[in-house]
Amino acid sequence: MRLSDSIKNLKGIGDKTSALFNKVGVFSLWDLLNYLPRDFRQYPELTKLKDIHEGETVATALTIQGEANVVHASRLSILSCTAADDSGKIRLTWFNLPYLKKMIRPGMTRVFYGKVGSYRNAASIEHPKIYKKEEYLNKLKVLEPVYPATFGLSSDRIRKTIDGAFEILGDIEDYLPEDIRQKYGLMKLYDALKTLHSSAEKEQMKRARKRLAFDEFLNFMISVNSLKEEKADLKNLFVMKESEEAEKIVENLPYKLTSAQERTYKEIMSDMQGERPMNRLVQGDVGSGKTAVAAAVCYSAVKNNMQCAFMA
Repeated sequence: MRLSDSIKNLKGIGDKTSALFNKVGVFSLWDLLNYLPRDFRQYPELTKLKDIHEGETVATALTIQGEANVVHASRLSILSCTAADDSGKIRLTWFNLPYLKKMIRPGMTRVFYGKVGSYRNAASIEHPKIYKKEEYLNKLKVLEPVYPATFGLSSDRIRKTIDGAFEILGDIEDYLPEDIRQKYGLMKLYDALKTLHSSAEKEQMKRARKRLAFDEFLNFMISVNSLKEEKADLKNLFVMKESEEAEKIVENLPYKLTSAQERTYKEIMSDMQGERPMNRLVQGDVGSGKTAVAAAVCYSAVKNNMQCAFMA
């Protein structure tokens, strides 16, 4: 199967589910692999009931007290039970999951993960996820991806679909040569994508994000250079005159520009007064003077009776 193939080729993806993915811009398998998580969930340490507060998302090891009950209200089925640890008791509630009644047995001890609410002025956890203790402790070591979901398409469903795509595709050919990857300490593209779509350790997640950030910046630079080449033969229709006021802005700064900043400023002003259109990318670390240079250039454009946009 190829990266350009439709997501309909994946098992369990029919017209209805495909349409939901299309709404979020996912049409091909490549689109799917690049539908990156919006956040990463870090599971909290286990908490005693005496230490929880309403509104918090908590994980707590509890033992079920008595039988679970199911009541029906309109089209809603509500399953509830009482659970406790050595510091107190709490009500657990699930909606439209009646089959859980067979799984939740008196005396059973599990880790319950969910948001703390209240029921009749008493603490409760609604719709908690259930884990064996060892299973939950393993989750503490990793970050779990959370996807930007839409109506009818949950984060869990998105993740399962992406896992299915990785199983079918196998490795992905990397367009970056191995020597470039080694030079900059970059993961393979396949490994980076697989890591970001998996529950991975923080260090691995950082390495994966570094690789995709490198790719994004590389593509940006290629686009800028392509645009520069396209405009190489065009004439500058907005030639500007030198502005003394702009020079004074630079002179009156509460600090002196570095030699690199001064050189960049003069090069940009020279471009603005030349016959060729200016297409210059100014780069630098935080505090390197990009804003001061940009402000002076914008002021010069305004003094030449032209419009200028300054974005920060």
